[in-house]
Parts: sequence; structure tokens; C-alpha cells
Amino acid sequence: MSTPIHDASVEWREEVSPFIKVATLELPVQAVNAPSRKDLDERIAFSPGNALMAHRPVGDLNLARVHLYRAMAHERRALHGLKPIEPRAEDFDAAD
Repeated sequence: MSTPIHDASVEWREEVSPFIKVATLELPVQAVNAPSRKDLDERIAFSPGNALMAHRPVGDLNLARVHLYRAMAHERRALHGLKPIEPRAEDFDAAD
């Protein structure tokens, strides 16, 4: 196989696996330095596994990231005595 998902040491040649643009992300300006935002940043956590099953991570490295990010978030919160929260849309209002 010329494009293995479980071996990150194999370069995928573009003639075998061409670049295909699938989306463009547009992120609004946010007030990231506000004290409430800093508190939110410490409590929430990113995970590549927080996705629909159709979009779940593939490959051993991405699956390891799911476990690693979860452990890092747990340790960070424990260090600061914080409980996790789920962010709400209003937590990400655009800056004035």
C-alpha cells in the first residue's frame, strides 16, 4: 500500500494521493484575553476524538492523540483544581 494510515514514516506522494480542498474555515474575531475567556480556556479541552463517527480519527498516531489529549486536560485541571465544563456559543462571542 502506498498510502498507509498506520505508518507515519511513509511519505504520501502527491501523484498517488493528490491534495483535495474539502473546506475553508472562517473564524470570527474573539476576545481571547478577557479574564472569563482565560478561565474557559483552562476548563475546556480539545480532542480529535470529539467528532461524528464518520469523521473519527484514523491511524495509530491520531488514535493515540485522543488518549494523550484527554490525559493532558485531566492533569491540567487537577493541577489548578478546576472542574471541566462544556462551552456554550455565547462563550465565543466576537470581539467588539
